[in-house]
Amino acid sequence: TPIGRTEQTFGEYIDKYKIMDSVNDGVTLQILYEGKTADTALNEKHAFDTAFEDLFKERSAEELPIQNLLGSLLLATQGYAAPEVERAFSRAWELCQSNDDAALRFRILWGLGRYYFVLPNPDKGLEVSKQLLAIAEETGDAGLLAEAACSLGTHLFHRADFAAARHYLQQSIAIYDRNQHADHALIYGQDPCVVSLAYLAWTLWCIGESGEASARTVAALQLA
Repeated sequence: TPIGRTEQTFGEYIDKYKIMDSVNDGVTLQILYEGKTADTALNEKHAFDTAFEDLFKERSAEELPIQNLLGSLLLATQGYAAPEVERAFSRAWELCQSNDDAALRFRILWGLGRYYFVLPNPDKGLEVSKQLLAIAEETGDAGLLAEAACSLGTHLFHRADFAAARHYLQQSIAIYDRNQHADHALIYGQDPCVVSLAYLAWTLWCIGESGEASARTVAALQLA
């Protein structure tokens, strides 16, 4: 490696092999730089957001499944009310707004709803449940409708709106088909019919229909 006053120190060069020589020989690859104008200051929030989105828009598609999977893993390992669960699913929900996969958007929102359900945050939980129902109705998917009605029914039960809770829980049970929806226990970590039957039993008990409540309890245990 040349140093200051190389020739004075070591004498004349015996041989010289320059960078461009190695490039021409195919030993060294040139580094190509993409020319860009650096913004040294962004004083407006809109300008910052626009620049950020332009820079990372291609990475959003890669981040979305990672955040969704992370949220699901955190539900199982850290508990439904862990702050990390909200961060993961909230980020995933933000990323999926332009995604056309309704089932993916539903699962992400469902995970966020579980966080609010256990935290608890009744108002946000009910809002999420209504959004789930809107997505399910838009798609017409029976499995999503069963999950959404179950979610809404459980939230309404905890708000002591027993008539509305009964309606949605019965709707979830009526829609459920074990041959088609048994895999929900793996996808969502619970079976919507088992949950709906259990909550319907509590609902019926609260309104004085103890016989019907006992029957629903038995049905939930048998299905589980």
